[in-house]
Amino acid sequence: MMGIATADRPEPNDVKLFVAAKRTQRGGILYLMASTTAAQWLRQALVKESFLQKFSSFASIRNRGHTVILEYVPTTYDLGSTFMNDYIERDNGMDAGEILDARYLKDPTRRTPGQCTAFILMTIRSAQRANTIIRDGIIIEGKTVFGRKNIPEAKRCMKCQSFEASHIAASCKQIHDTCGMCGEMHRTSTC
Repeated sequence: MMGIATADRPEPNDVKLFVAAKRTQRGGILYLMASTTAAQWLRQALVKESFLQKFSSFASIRNRGHTVILEYVPTTYDLGSTFMNDYIERDNGMDAGEILDARYLKDPTRRTPGQCTAFILMTIRSAQRANTIIRDGIIIEGKTVFGRKNIPEAKRCMKCQSFEASHIAASCKQIHDTCGMCGEMHRTSTC
């Protein structure tokens, strides 16, 4: 496969590794692997490196994660620190690299003075670990924090409240704002 030695390829060797490929809206390519074993094989460092060399220097393999909303996380948790994620993984018996990403749901600059906790959207590598966090919680900064599944809200125009996929407030042709709570002609924030 693309110059990669087949000796370490998942068994059986005559089976296809890739089932389908799809171009994403952002220009990426989403590959559907034939099995979990094939996907794990592609994630191996040497195989991944060889696979990416066939594309370009800008290509990367992004692992698909499972998002969990963690509630009331201490604001002392530093999201930018990989050391902090390593510390959390170790304290909670997780494998290294299990936390793929973490970000605050609300911009930290918009916090009230003295705010001690915040909500975080954390991306976890495996579905099993994400479910464990939802069921049992996770320890962050010495505090047990509980999570819930991230169910994305439908996108809508915040000016006219339309749910059309390509319609957002910046390109809205409506003259006045419509409140998302009562439907009157004012901004939702003033209701």
